[in-house]
Amino acid sequence: MSSLAIVALMLVGQMYVCSALTLFEATKLYYTVSIQPNSPFKISSPDVSTYRIYINGYPRHPTSECYNISATCCRRNATARMTPKTINIPKNPVASDSTSYCAPMGLIGVTIGGTAIYNHLEADCVDVNYMPDGSFDECNGHPSPNGEYHFHRAPKPSCLGLPNDNQPHIIGVAIDGFPIYDSDIYNGVKQTLDDCGGFKPDGDATRYRYVSLYHGTSGTDHVINCFKGVPLEPKCCNCLECGLQQLPNCVEMNRGGAGGRPGGAGGVGGAGGAGGAGGRPGGPGGRPGGLGGRPGGLGRRPGGPGGRPGGPGSRPGGPGGRPGGLGSQGTQNGQCGLPDRNIQYITCEQCDQCVPRGGYTSMQTARSQLFCKRRCQANTTNTQTRPGMQNILCRVFGICQQQG
Repeated sequence: MSSLAIVALMLVGQMYVCSALTLFEATKLYYTVSIQPNSPFKISSPDVSTYRIYINGYPRHPTSECYNISATCCRRNATARMTPKTINIPKNPVASDSTSYCAPMGLIGVTIGGTAIYNHLEADCVDVNYMPDGSFDECNGHPSPNGEYHFHRAPKPSCLGLPNDNQPHIIGVAIDGFPIYDSDIYNGVKQTLDDCGGFKPDGDATRYRYVSLYHGTSGTDHVINCFKGVPLEPKCCNCLECGLQQLPNCVEMNRGGAGGRPGGAGGVGGAGGAGGAGGRPGGPGGRPGGLGGRPGGLGRRPGGPGGRPGGPGSRPGGPGGRPGGLGSQGTQNGQCGLPDRNIQYITCEQCDQCVPRGGYTSMQTARSQLFCKRRCQANTTNTQTRPGMQNILCRVFGICQQQG
């Protein structure tokens, strides 16, 4: 046996003894994927408790020329770019029997094709399965605004180079250390999946595996919607779903506007064309008349402030054409409108305390809840700081409230 082969076997032995990836799984990943020429997926073991996985982040399968942001509009700059990542994952995780942890935004796993896996939520905690048709390509992925190609939903196995042979295949690895398969069949028997979409082979919590079914039979095609293990570098969830726990010792993440697809709050008000500047405001008007006439509404054809007399303008533009209200078709990069974005007013008592399990089913509901939470949190903060401000006003300026 050559010295190179001996070194390879020693490496494999160090990497895969007593790990969540079984010896068979890890060896297969190493020999069939990792050491192949120009492989986009590399796995190694820097120490006895950790795997290190490198991906180049670029899909080797065809992508789309148009990723829809609405029924009639493509996202701009939706182009996959090389986005290499290196992650460390635990070698000996144990799946929890009683706790399911939320999966944060951003990278939560990697595919054997060298691309990222994201959780099951899109902008503002919306379930990806409720995004517009055409949001994903034929392989079931799409690029983020910065060009990182990723899967929220189950990848098409053939896009990862896997055969269509009705056999279970590893399609990736989650950052909590457990493998991800494309089948719920184990030893020829269909398995019952838990709330995170996985199961424990032969009841062994150290061999837990996630299942991601492309056009699957379990009612969902998410890759991972929650964790059963704990990643080495846990991040907190901005979209904490009901019934799930934050990862222990998680690091807070920036909200980033609460969801990848910009567009503000659905063009709140302002998008309707700034009022006051509309129409062709007349000058001081001919012969100023009385207050009569038919007073104008919000800028349709408002009459002047007088009968014939022009008042302050023949046709004053009022608040401008069609005022935007609370979300008259917001914009994406100045062009594309997101669907269903009207904001509904929700009282603080009706604000969701947590995101419904699985995420919101419409952008409208998600945005309405988001603004409810922000408004009510701001009100709470203002209420808490008001007594301190009153003390300052009293001591410095002598403006004191009388005790009732």
